[in-house]
Amino acid sequence: MQYIVDEPIEGYDILTTIRESKLRAERKGERKAKKKAALNMLKYNISDDIILECTGISAKTLESLKKKLN
Repeated sequence: MQYIVDEPIEGYDILTTIRESKLRAERKGERKAKKKAALNMLKYNISDDIILECTGISAKTLESLKKKLN
């Protein structure tokens, strides 16, 4: 393992930071994909209940997406 600094910085774990950053990016990508799917479903006039069930987005998010379409 290679170190950037000679001694570790107290309370700082680079591997944990990298893992957390990757997890946040994955979650952001998942949210974006769910919103895109919901938008496509709205375009085909699929009911709100089905969209909410299939995508797992919130009703508030769905209402926001509807406003974007109009």
